[in-house]
Amino acid sequence: MNSAAASGRGFTLVELMITVTILAIMASFALPSFGRFIRDQRVKNAAFDVYASIILARSESIKRGSDVQVNPTSTTNWALGWSVVDGGGNNLKVQNAIAGVETTGPAGLTYQRDGRI
Repeated sequence: MNSAAASGRGFTLVELMITVTILAIMASFALPSFGRFIRDQRVKNAAFDVYASIILARSESIKRGSDVQVNPTSTTNWALGWSVVDGGGNNLKVQNAIAGVETTGPAGLTYQRDGRI
């Protein structure tokens, strides 16, 4: 191999620094919207978890033919978690606290054996 062909491969340190600088500038524009995306996903996940627990409580009340309750761990602060409890006091599902989401609601829900609140 001759020296002219060998020196033509690769890139210089200046080119690398320019590329890194451009990437850093582009990342600085993307970070605020990425933070908003993460917050939105946390809210969507929390809403889905509440919805899934409510659907579970309703279906279990019909299946078991007894009342099933969905109760928050704290009085009305659903963000600290909740549980789905059947008529015999057995936990059917326990949801842990959801970090970064503020959630409030009623003191609990009770589905009767016919699936109605």
